[in-house]
Amino acid sequence: MTNEATLALGVQLLVGVCLGLVWAHLAPRPPAVWATTVWASEADLGFGAGADAWFAVLGAGAGLAVGVYLTARAGQAKALSRLFWWLAGAALGSGTAYLTGLLATGSFGAVAEVGQAVPAAPLGLTSLGASLVWPVMAMAVTALASALHALFSRP
Repeated sequence: MTNEATLALGVQLLVGVCLGLVWAHLAPRPPAVWATTVWASEADLGFGAGADAWFAVLGAGAGLAVGVYLTARAGQAKALSRLFWWLAGAALGSGTAYLTGLLATGSFGAVAEVGQAVPAAPLGLTSLGASLVWPVMAMAVTALASALHALFSRP
């Protein structure tokens, strides 16, 4: 593995752990009851959407940073290899953030009996699409910057 690949995967793995811990702290986790297929809470009916939103916001920030980095290094040699490793790292970082959040809140494998109450709802994503925000944002920023550079650069 090259230095670029190690940097891309390693840095985003560490960022994923940090973002997972931040997500676990910011996402709403009200008292809840297991209602056959989901955790339900009278205190906060939209807590699942809130957890998704915080994960998406944190992922968008990380994806923006990756896109800016890739854009800044686009003209250098081995740009395609760099793009592959950093986008793969973004997917790894997003997955790591998700698993870290689950582990930090005791949500990993939290299955309960119907009617069981917990003081804080287990953390999770109700929309797995939120986990794609980081790599998609990185791709979008990189593509937009490349298109703008091609459009406005002088021949």
